[in-house]
Amino acid sequence: MLVLTGAPLLAATIYMTFRRVVEALGASKLAIVSPRWITRFYVLLDVIVIITQLAGTIMPASGDAHLIALSRKIILAGLSLQLAALTFFMANCWQVHKKLRRATSERMMHGLVVSWQTHLMALEAATLLLFIRSIVRVVEYAQGDMGYVASHEVYIYVFDGALMFLIMLFFSILHPQRLVQDMDSNEREKEGSRMELV
Repeated sequence: MLVLTGAPLLAATIYMTFRRVVEALGASKLAIVSPRWITRFYVLLDVIVIITQLAGTIMPASGDAHLIALSRKIILAGLSLQLAALTFFMANCWQVHKKLRRATSERMMHGLVVSWQTHLMALEAATLLLFIRSIVRVVEYAQGDMGYVASHEVYIYVFDGALMFLIMLFFSILHPQRLVQDMDSNEREKEGSRMELV
């Protein structure tokens, strides 16, 4: 149960991080959907995914064959919803990144200690890892308890544990607060320079 519900919490972290990075760069208008609405919408989706996965893992405890079959369908529905959400989110990330790369604004391109591109690439990589993990989980639950993925523990370590660890590592090294602080200090320096000129 904890292995299943950990991923939606990491996904919520990714969605909130995207909002903070995009707002720090002043690039909210470049997104397909406003980052503010993306965070609200995706966190709501994550709550739904967590509820479906909790329900799907608790129901088999009854021992009822009908409930066990139903629980697998509920978990598959939650994982499929997560895959759809991650697909749209990746498209939004790539859209913002592509448009920012074309931008010539010195405010975004120069004077930052931490590269804004590195933060966006970390977000994209984390989302891709979460996407791969979700695909493996969908295959696992579609095959059932006696399926190839479920009966080989190595898949849990490689496609769940290792991928979730890498996502946490990305955010430990590239915390979005560093970018936000750099953008704020950059703005203060420019403001100070303008005041000196006046």
